[in-house]
Amino acid sequence: KRPVQLSLPARLLHPGANTLTFRLRADAGYRAGLSPPLIGPADDIAERSATQVFWRVGIPIATSVFSLFVGGFCLLLWWQQRDGLCFWAGAGEMLWAATVTDAVIERVTVPWPWWGFALIVLRAAWAWSLYAIGEQVFGRRPTIERRAMAVVQWSVLPIALAIGLLEST
Repeated sequence: KRPVQLSLPARLLHPGANTLTFRLRADAGYRAGLSPPLIGPADDIAERSATQVFWRVGIPIATSVFSLFVGGFCLLLWWQQRDGLCFWAGAGEMLWAATVTDAVIERVTVPWPWWGFALIVLRAAWAWSLYAIGEQVFGRRPTIERRAMAVVQWSVLPIALAIGLLEST
């Protein structure tokens, strides 16, 4: 997920056309791939690589840390005031921080299908927290709407489990 910079010794390059072959090994469904390689002088590539590191690593980390602080603050307010809005806002921010952090985690200790399952469940819980925030602000929704939301949210578990067991995307 983090850009990688490789330096090739000049003695490996020949006048005319050169071929560079990449062989990738990645777990199925883990959004694996390779961005277009940049080839050129090391100084130019280092500058472009730093920009990519900023957008692909720096911004997600900053977002996650900010979300953790906001979530912690909201949960602290909830602890003091027992206000449902503070609880759901804090829970939502913590869940959002966890899902954003996935963008920068290079290696996980859980095999891919189960890591994907955990991410799907985290995102579903985050979506539920958004719905709960809406209910706290605008009032309790009609029963049919609440049941429909519950069915959609709870259906994530068997669907994510099937994806994990079938090692499918």
